Amino acid sequence: TGFVHTGLQADQTYYYALFPYQFNGTSWEYGAPVLFAGNTACAVKALPIEESFTSTTYPPLGWRLQDGGPNGSLVADGKTWRRLQLAGSSAGDDISVLMNAYTQNGNNSKETLRTAAFTMPNASVADSVIVLFDYAYRAYAPDADLADSLEVAYSLDCGTTYQTLWKAGGAGLASVPGFSTAEFVPFNLSDWASKQLKLPANIPAGATVSIGFIGTNKFGQNLWLDNIRVRMVERNKADLSLPGLAATTDTVLCSTIFTPRILLRNNGAAMLQSAQIVLLQNGQR
Repeated sequence: TGFVHTGLQADQTYYYALFPYQFNGTSWEYGAPVLFAGNTACAVKALPIEESFTSTTYPPLGWRLQDGGPNGSLVADGKTWRRLQLAGSSAGDDISVLMNAYTQNGNNSKETLRTAAFTMPNASVADSVIVLFDYAYRAYAPDADLADSLEVAYSLDCGTTYQTLWKAGGAGLASVPGFSTAEFVPFNLSDWASKQLKLPANIPAGATVSIGFIGTNKFGQNLWLDNIRVRMVERNKADLSLPGLAATTDTVLCSTIFTPRILLRNNGAAMLQSAQIVLLQNGQR
């Protein structure tokens, strides 16, 4: 027996319960339910994805918050990323997102802000896909048990599992050096740092990909994010390289006549029609 549940929203978790119906000898009654969850497919957006959180819609359309619990449990604790109008990474921008690990003790909870999903482009049109973002953090103390961290990872299954691209924590994450027990707010543009990451080339074309910003709350300091971008770097239509050039295997030429061997490679997406090769001798044509 099967059941098709229609009209579901994309990228959502739906919970179901199966109740066994049994006869107890005198009448029929429901038994203990069997509970399970099902996830619908991600809603996919076209690249580029650009988000500076200026819209009051939060999380942004297609984005998701995955609220973790103490010590990595799946029980939501409400200490997730939130949009705040207080400080931003660009001139004239005072809006960003914050994981408050200063006044909220997450007890090692993992709080994930996941971007809208996108389709991995084909290598014939894309040289690579890059992730860019701004972040701000100042370590509370040198103690490892107070060292909050930020992990940037990609998911091929709508956030069920992640593969790490980059991770840093404590003093290694700090955009402002030193330690401070005062609550950290990045009012100055110099308080922010920028990061650029490249997705692995072995992600298959056509895969549904989303990027997760995973903060670990160790009750240290505030961690801020802003200006998140996911972009495709287009492959140049004409991209000629010279991977090999050999005039001769001899180190000394006794003859004034030699035949150079040149290896050209077209790294672009378009057929190469012509190329100009210039030979310089002692700096002269």
